[in-house]
Amino acid sequence: MTIHFPQLWKRDSKHDRYPISKGEKGRPIPLPEIRSWLLDTRNQSRICNHLDWYLGSDYTGRLFEWFLNKAGIGEDPASGTFSPWDVLAIESLSVGLPPQSIKWLLEPDDVRDGLVRAARESLEPGQDTLWTCNPELLEGNGALSQLYELLRSKNGFGKVTTSKILAAKFPGVVPIRDAKVEALLDMTKAKNWWLPIRSVFGAEGQSLADYLNSLPIESKADNITALRRFDIILWMEAQARHIKEKK
Repeated sequence: MTIHFPQLWKRDSKHDRYPISKGEKGRPIPLPEIRSWLLDTRNQSRICNHLDWYLGSDYTGRLFEWFLNKAGIGEDPASGTFSPWDVLAIESLSVGLPPQSIKWLLEPDDVRDGLVRAARESLEPGQDTLWTCNPELLEGNGALSQLYELLRSKNGFGKVTTSKILAAKFPGVVPIRDAKVEALLDMTKAKNWWLPIRSVFGAEGQSLADYLNSLPIESKADNITALRRFDIILWMEAQARHIKEKK
């Protein structure tokens, strides 16, 4: 499907550092440069427009938070199973889950549920985001790292699908991995995704999370985490630059 961006830079576009042009087509923003690009005030109108366009468009992904809000109603914190609302949130991100995999997510599983509970218990107030949580949670024998490996081995989920499944349960901690965003950040071959993205948010200086959360959104969407804003902005920038997925 071809996506057109009529008058994309409607917000004071003359100050945008990266206007859409032939010179930007297909050009990545390598990970070491993405933080500066995001915080550059000359790009703010462009970034805000990305958020407005995505959340006010027909993209099914704009419903992700709506479904998660429904999943949170009456949810038992001690449960590690996924609700039907979680599944709908996942599938809103252009993921088609096989029926047998949905059945496994909705039914109790001692190993999976235990890992979900362990991860939740470690996310105390002030330590409940990708950049503030204990890094051990994300690597090696950490609960989220083990959960990631379980999802991939148990159901054969790919890295992109797995990230979207975990983002439904941990939207402030697990960054969504997407082929277009991989290409935009020049990270197509990266084995690790979580820790590099954590480094972008955890770098010294101006808080990237505070900046992203401060950006005005015209849409009435609720509970959009800084991490999700990051994901939306990068995905839309990849679309605008006509970044091609690399295999």
